[in-house]
Amino acid sequence: MFSGKKLGVANRQSLLMLALGLYLTTIIASPASGDVLYSIDVDNDRLVTIDTSTGIVHVCGDLAFDPGMVDVDLALADGILYALASAYPTHVDILAINPIDAVVISSSPVTYNGSAVTHAEGLAMSSGHLVAGVRTGENSSLSNALGELSRDLPLDGVLTEVFDYSVFDPIADCDGMTGLPDGRLLWWNTEPGPSYYRLVAVDTPPDASYSIMGEHEPHNGVNDIVLAGENLWGIDRPTSALVRIDPDDGHILESRPYDYSHELRGLALAEISCPVDRVTVLADRLDQNHPNPFNPVTCINFNLPRYTVVDLTVFTLSGMRVETLIKSGLPAGDHSATWTGQDSQGRAMPSGTYIYRMRTEDRTETRSMTLLR
Repeated sequence: MFSGKKLGVANRQSLLMLALGLYLTTIIASPASGDVLYSIDVDNDRLVTIDTSTGIVHVCGDLAFDPGMVDVDLALADGILYALASAYPTHVDILAINPIDAVVISSSPVTYNGSAVTHAEGLAMSSGHLVAGVRTGENSSLSNALGELSRDLPLDGVLTEVFDYSVFDPIADCDGMTGLPDGRLLWWNTEPGPSYYRLVAVDTPPDASYSIMGEHEPHNGVNDIVLAGENLWGIDRPTSALVRIDPDDGHILESRPYDYSHELRGLALAEISCPVDRVTVLADRLDQNHPNPFNPVTCINFNLPRYTVVDLTVFTLSGMRVETLIKSGLPAGDHSATWTGQDSQGRAMPSGTYIYRMRTEDRTETRSMTLLR
C-alpha cells in the first residue's frame, strides 16, 4: 500500500527503472510479431497467404497444377515463387509462379541423369542457388539427393551438382527445409514411427555435413518449415495451425491456428499479403454464344482458371437434353465449343430459344441462345 507521501527523486527513479524493466520483460517474453507466408491449398490448387499474427488466410488465385499433385514445397527468390510439386510415385514438377496474380510462368518435370524424380523432400534458397531435396526412381542408384535446379526461364528441371544424402543416416528423411543466411540449410527430420523429431543444420556440397541442433519428443504433424527473420515457422496440418519453432534448438514455442478448412502444403516468406480473396474473380467463366441469333452454327467460349472436368450441354426450354458438346477434363485457359443446331442424333432442331449449361467441379452456369432458321 502507498502511504500517500510525495516520492523523492531517488524513489521516482527506482519506480521508473522498475517500470522500464517490466516493459522490457514484456517485450522480450511476448510472442513473435506477424509474418506473411505463402502456401498452397492442395485440395483446390490455390495459392494463398497466411498472416501469422491473425490466422487469416487470403486466396491469391487458382493455379493450373497437374491434378495428380499431392505435395508441394516452396521457395521465393527475386519475386518469383518456385514450387516443387510431387505427383508421387510417378513424377515431380518444378514451377515458377508470379505470386502477384498466381500465374504459372514456366514448369518442367524434374529429372536426374535422364530418370524421373519421383518424390520431393524440400526446396530452399541457399547462397543464391535453388536447392532441392528429392528421391529418384527405382531404376536409379540414387535414393535421396540434394541437388541444384536452374532458375533460368524457361525451366528445364535438370537436377545438377547432386549429393547423395542417404549417407546422412539417421537423418536422411527430410520433412521440410529452409535456407539460412550463412548458406546452410535447416532440415526438419521426423524419425519413422515417429519416435522423435530433430532440427538439423546441413552444410551443402562440397562441404556436405550435418549437425543436430535439437532432438525432441514426437510432434507428428509438423512439416514444411520456413525461416522468416528470427522466426522459424512450420505447418501442423492435423491441427490446422502454424507452429513457431526455436531455430537454435528446434523446440516448438507456440501454436497459432489459421482460419482455413483445406489442406495447406509448402511455406515461403511472402513480400505482401493478397489484399482480397480472388476466388470469385478467377471463377469459371461462360461467355455469351456468338453469333446470336444464329443459323445454324454458333460458337460458345469459356474460360477455366485451373484444370477441371467440364460438362457443356444444350437443352430445350422444357429441360430436354439436346446435345452434349463437351464432357471431359480440360486444362486452365480459354476454350470454345461449336453447336451446329442439331441434336445428338444429327437431326436439325427447329427455330427457338435454347439453354446451354456449363457444369464444372466448382460451379454451374447457364445462358440462353436463339436459333433462327
